[in-house]
Amino acid sequence: MDKYVKMFVTAADETQGDRLVSCSNITSILQASATTVTISYNNAAAASDLLTITHDAIAVNATTMRDWVMAEIENALRTSWQQPYYSADTTLPGTAADPTIPCTITIIALS
Repeated sequence: MDKYVKMFVTAADETQGDRLVSCSNITSILQASATTVTISYNNAAAASDLLTITHDAIAVNATTMRDWVMAEIENALRTSWQQPYYSADTTLPGTAADPTIPCTITIIALS
């Protein structure tokens, strides 16, 4: 059974709301920049797919958002086989502007 992490996107358009992020066939999770985390998936048809999670800026050279995404995927994989998704409910890492204010996820896009 596939597992998913449910993450909330704060976009100001029709993409706002809960989104499911697959925990299957992940080949890497990277903090690509201060505002993006990328997840690479092994895909037999296209060789790989790239999911980009865009978020508020974190400190330069920090990996706190990547670490948060990895921990939420790990939590999802620990759930019972009868629970196909896990709601990411832990507090997100702080922003670069104010480490006490949690980041928000603004876009999740697959390419």
